[in-house]
Amino acid sequence: MNKQISNVITQLRVISTIVIVVYHAACPYGGWEAFTATISNNISSMNIINLIFQKLLCNDMLPMFFSLSGMLFYGKKDTYKDTLLVFWKKFDRLIVPAALIFLFCSWFDIPFVGHAGPEGHLWFVYVLFIYFCWALIMNRINIHVLMSFATAGYIVYTFSSRLEFDIHPFITQLLRYQIYFTGGYYLVNYYDLLRKNYIRWPLMFIHLISLLLDFQTGYYLLFNLVVIAFIPQREIKPIIKSLNNNSFGIYLIHHVLTISLFQINWIYHSYVNYPLLAIISMSIGVLAASWFLSAILHRIKFNYF
Repeated sequence: MNKQISNVITQLRVISTIVIVVYHAACPYGGWEAFTATISNNISSMNIINLIFQKLLCNDMLPMFFSLSGMLFYGKKDTYKDTLLVFWKKFDRLIVPAALIFLFCSWFDIPFVGHAGPEGHLWFVYVLFIYFCWALIMNRINIHVLMSFATAGYIVYTFSSRLEFDIHPFITQLLRYQIYFTGGYYLVNYYDLLRKNYIRWPLMFIHLISLLLDFQTGYYLLFNLVVIAFIPQREIKPIIKSLNNNSFGIYLIHHVLTISLFQINWIYHSYVNYPLLAIISMSIGVLAASWFLSAILHRIKFNYF
């Protein structure tokens, strides 16, 4: 993987991490049914929150994590000689930290909240691990065949939501995001082509049309392509490197902090009375605290986060 692609992945991982922190800071207004704040006489604020935080940020930036993971996996695919060793490394990197967060929340009775699954944000880690396992098992299968499987899964997910027939929530997530992970192969191998003006500008136009027409499938699938096609290729500054190195720790820790803080009475009431200010304050505070805690854990050689 060349340096330009690596730098793009670093930038996008940092951006996606920050966006997810902000999104979870807004989740009390709709994403967490158990804690939904009641806001009266503030329709304009709720419209802004629902559009930016619930509709655009979650559904656009979350797939980016899977795409970046796919790009990293397929960009290094030739180095995966010992399959069992890679399995263990992925288990050690993903499942062990998720288990630690799960045990911590269970011990201190911190609720697992989130509309995506019964364990809040941890569903992402489990789904990502399954994708890695699937990709390793199917390592010798033609990538276009794997993409066909992923596309079929996405079609099933789309029709299940449109026709409202029941699929287990965890299976729904597996079907929904595999297309982004597998698509990482194409993003890393056709990166230079994607950034050609005769490719990226038409993609941008189609994406905007999809947004205007509220064609969700179109603008969700195209968003990653457009962002990667247009993001500046620049050297990574130290602060971005630090955020990138701590991104997984921030992801794991911030959700727990957000839920814990939201249960404090005066913070809850700030969400009721000052929605936008509450979101901004929670986002900055939780991001800084998660970043600090992750950096401290790395400093003492606790590298699971």
